[in-house]
Amino acid sequence: MNKPYIQIQMILLTVLAWLTLGVNGFAQVPEVRPGDSIVFGRFASGGNTDTGTQKRTVPLIGTEVEVSKATSRFDTQTRTVEANAEVYATLLSNSVVGSASAYIDTRFKLSGSVPRPVNVVISADAAWRGYLFTLASIGGGTAEASVSLQLIDDSLGAAIAYEEVFSLEGRANLSSFQDPLSAVFDRKTATIQATLVRGKTYTLRFKIECAVKSQVISVGMVSNFHSAAQGLIPASPRGAQIINMAMVVGPDLEELLVMLKDQLAASHNTLSDLINGVNSNVLAVDNRLTAVQNTVNTVQGNTVTVISQLSTAQTTLNTINNKADTINNKSDTIINKSDTIINKVDTTNTNVNIVSAKVDDLAMKLMEFQRRAFRLEIEQALVEGDRYNVTSFQMPQSSGGNLEEVRSVVAEIIEMCAKSGMPSVAAIEQAKNALASGDIYFNAKGYKDAYDHYRAAYLHVATVTGNHRP
Repeated sequence: MNKPYIQIQMILLTVLAWLTLGVNGFAQVPEVRPGDSIVFGRFASGGNTDTGTQKRTVPLIGTEVEVSKATSRFDTQTRTVEANAEVYATLLSNSVVGSASAYIDTRFKLSGSVPRPVNVVISADAAWRGYLFTLASIGGGTAEASVSLQLIDDSLGAAIAYEEVFSLEGRANLSSFQDPLSAVFDRKTATIQATLVRGKTYTLRFKIECAVKSQVISVGMVSNFHSAAQGLIPASPRGAQIINMAMVVGPDLEELLVMLKDQLAASHNTLSDLINGVNSNVLAVDNRLTAVQNTVNTVQGNTVTVISQLSTAQTTLNTINNKADTINNKSDTIINKSDTIINKVDTTNTNVNIVSAKVDDLAMKLMEFQRRAFRLEIEQALVEGDRYNVTSFQMPQSSGGNLEEVRSVVAEIIEMCAKSGMPSVAAIEQAKNALASGDIYFNAKGYKDAYDHYRAAYLHVATVTGNHRP
């Protein structure tokens, strides 16, 4: 890749960053192109809805009291969404008593005037800070919370891809009590693979939703985020936060092929012009040779006359010498034009070499994109739960699988973490031990056990020490 191309890429990324940040605080919709790798630095807008505080007259007490409340908010600066819903007391109820939701949107447009499809991979790293708190109730109570990442087609007004990042549920009855310290902190990565259309505008929505349900009579607390325990439990902010969000845009293969076709057509036209020029020069040379031959014939006829007319021999000889000089000058001109033709042919060969180099560069970019996508697929499989696993990742290459590739990715990531010193020396050492155990199982042909140990090694460095693992 040449230096001007790198400089152009840096300029485009800078312009995109400014468009993402907006002018005077008003965010603009950034435009991305095929082949871009985008890290979204700030989120443009957000929204929230909740049922608010509800008061009812409780027959047993005879006065109006606060029975439930719900609050929600979003903060684009800290990339945080919060949604709290609580119920204190209900009577003969079997429905959602309180609900709240909040979201943060970031919009982008896929450049282009022709609606051609382009593949994208979107990755969002999110953290959960909060907990469920449920006390006993007659008939049972439920507290639910979920965090999701949605890809919305703005022209349709609907999500075309959805990935749930977190999902929690707490239940309570007369004989149960849920520890409010559960799920205080967790962190996961959500990945969306989708095919988008050039020229369209899309929205990435990071959303939290919660609801509190009560059945029959609630005599305690059923809550997504119990405010009474805040003094004992450090849970602020109570909600979810986007650590980072990025997108890799694949190439527009049809556009690349059209550009290559145009370049080849231009080279073909240049070569045709050169060939036509060579043919014209050859015809001119042929005409001049014919003229020379006619002159020679004339000289031969004059020679007979010179012999018979000695008195004019010297004059005729001088004329012949003058014509010979003219012929020599014309021959020099023909040689110079031949050199010009050779230079143009060399230029044509240079243009053909440039086109070949661009074709090779395109092939390398396609191979790199496929390699990155396959690596991302392996890491996604390692992050997901251990109940279901990709079969081909648990089989060796001799059986048509990719277990060796999984081992290579895990070993490379452990080495990267060791150099960077994160997440900790203990975690890196545990990861190395798990990797070594996986190798023992692999050599013993215990491929599924080997995959389990490789996955355990990856999770030692991919998760924060002390947190729940997927």
